[in-house]
Order: sequence, then C-alpha cells, then structure tokens
Amino acid sequence: MALLRFAALRLGVAFVAASAGGCTIDPFACSDAAQCDWEGGTAVCLADGVCAYPDDTCPSGLRRSPNARSNPASCVEDTGSATTSADTSSTGPVLTTDTSSSTGGLSSTDTCASLEWFPDADADGFGDADATAVIACDAPPSSVENADDCDDSDPRVRPDHLQCEDNPGLVAWYRLDEASDTEFALDEAAGSVATLVGDPTFGIEGAFGTAVQYAGHPDTIDIAETIARLALDGAPASEGTIEFWAQPDVLDEACAENCTKFIVHISDDQGDGFGNNTPDLHIHVGHAAAGDPYQWRAFVDGVFAGGVNCSLVGSDVESDRWTHVAFRWTATSCALLIDGVSVDSAEGSTPSPQWTQGRIGHPASRPDRAYDGAVDELMIFDHERSDIEIRRDCGRPPCPPA
Repeated sequence: MALLRFAALRLGVAFVAASAGGCTIDPFACSDAAQCDWEGGTAVCLADGVCAYPDDTCPSGLRRSPNARSNPASCVEDTGSATTSADTSSTGPVLTTDTSSSTGGLSSTDTCASLEWFPDADADGFGDADATAVIACDAPPSSVENADDCDDSDPRVRPDHLQCEDNPGLVAWYRLDEASDTEFALDEAAGSVATLVGDPTFGIEGAFGTAVQYAGHPDTIDIAETIARLALDGAPASEGTIEFWAQPDVLDEACAENCTKFIVHISDDQGDGFGNNTPDLHIHVGHAAAGDPYQWRAFVDGVFAGGVNCSLVGSDVESDRWTHVAFRWTATSCALLIDGVSVDSAEGSTPSPQWTQGRIGHPASRPDRAYDGAVDELMIFDHERSDIEIRRDCGRPPCPPA
C-alpha cells in the first residue's frame, strides 16, 4: 500500500487504506510544490490543492493535473485566489515553484508586481507624456515610472524647471531651429517678434537641434520688440538674465587693439555704447591687443549719473566647440558664467536703463564689430537666474549637472 500511495502523489490522487470492509479514494490536496514533483520539468501547487504542470498551449502556461479532483486537465486561469507554502493569503494562479530537483526541495514564490514604465529619452528623470506605457516587473532600459515630461527630447524641459508652455519670467526663448530664412520669416509673421537682417545661414548643427550661422556684416536678428518687453509700462530693466550657446569661427588674431565682436547687443538706440550717454548691454568676444587670446566678455557701459559700469572678462574663447554663455544683472551686481560656472562678477550700482533696441549680433552703427560664428538657444529672463537654474538651462555638458 505504501508503493500505491507514492505513485498516487505523483498523479495528484491518493489512495488510502480503509476499514476491513474494503478501500475508498480520498482526494489528495497538495500544500507544497515539492509534493507535485515530476520528471517533466517545473511543477506548481495551486490554491485549490491541485498540482499543475507547464503547458505552452495554455495562456497561463500551466495545465491542471489530468487526475485533479476538479477541472482535470484544464488550463489554469490567470487570476484567482492562491496560497503558498509560506503564505495562505497571497493572490495569483501560481503558488510555488518546485525546484526540488536542484535545491533539495526548496520552493520559491513568484512575487513580481507589474508596473507601468515610460521612456526617458533625455535622461532627466521624467518620462514621455505622449508614450504608451510598457507593463513589466523590471524597468526597461532608459525608462522611469512617470509620464510627466511634455518634451522628452530636451532635458531642460521638465516639471521642476522649464515647461513646454507658460514659463513665468521667460521673456523670450529663441531656439533658432528653423531650417531656412523662409521658415524663419514665417515664424516671425506668426509672432516670434524677431526680424531677420542680412543673410545668416539656418539649419546647421547646433547645441540643441539646429542653429544659425553668421558670416559677419550685415547678418543679425533684430529682437527690439522682445527687449521692449523687459521694460513693460516704462519700468526699467533693473534685473535680468541673458543666456545663449555660441560657437565662434576662427578669430582674427591680427586684429588691432580692443577688438570686439558682438553676439548680443541691447541699448536704447543703435549706438555702440562706447563714450556716449547710452547705457548699452553687450556680450561679445574680444581681446585687448593683437596677439592676445580672445575672451568672453560682458559689459553694461556708457555714462550714468552716479552709476558704476559693469565690465566683466571671462575665460579664453575656444572656437571649435559650443560654449554656453550667461550674463545676469541686478541693481547692485552682475555676473558672467561660462559653461555654468561663474568666471567674473562685480558689485556696485548698475544702471537701470529703459532699453528699446536689441540684436542677436552687432549694432547697426558698427559693421566692423560683426560676429562670425554660430548662435543657438537664446533665452531672455526678466529676473536674476541662480547658478543651479543656469546649469539646468544649459542642459548638457560641458555645464556641470544640476
């Protein structure tokens, strides 16, 4: 009879001895996967005490024992109450996995919890809001558990920083991603408040997407309407931040003293701000004498009643790579940051001009100060940006992560 019971365990039904009057069938209920051991592979013990075995033709991958006391040889459903040898209150079709053939009877439980994962192409920690979720236990490559990113191609756009729309304090963001001057003209007509001057080249490879290339005079982009918005209702532009990416061409080392090539110029007229009464802000590359290296520079200059000029000199210019440049000012200070790091600053009384003119490029009155090189991603804010904010605005190396 002992041999009979051993065989019955493998079939899911037990035979037991009864009274002297004969024997009866007593349905066997497994409590552990090891009791369902078989030579064909991994077996499991289901919640109703029935053994089940792998079957690829079943959606769940499991089929009940052909000798089960209920629903014999049927496919195991994907849902239902289940118990395991260690826990009698868990759920799922599979209770325990029999690994007795290699672990001496040790059983393990499938505790995978399926989660929704969304691609994070720009690696900013926020998933694509337009993507379809992937359901999986473990994160697929470059995926996160949220879908909060309205632009997953740009690490600067994220819920805790810049938004796709409605950025308070961001007066203008010139991405300069147009493929041609014709496309730029269409954008201008649609309200981009910028006017093309000269014949700059669009569609070159930029710091983000594409950029615009200047080839000296008269190539500029007039942004006077944007600059006027820095002083709404006649209030002076007492603080602000201007940021952009630039890649200067090979610079003319034979240039005489005080060479200056304007990248951004803002004023209350189209003068150059040197030696006159017009307070100008300009960010440029320049050097003091022939043979000296060109440097990144930022000035708020002109003659002011009781004012102190802000004149900053930064690091040497590298003409073969994109560089992120940021200039910020308040009524009492100014600072120049290159690639997210402050390279020069000044304290004192800075002017609060009511600017009305602005160009990405040189002032109309100084064609000799025209810039040769590329510009991309110009941002203008009506407030002082912190170091961390500027690094996030930069959004890529060589700026430090933020």
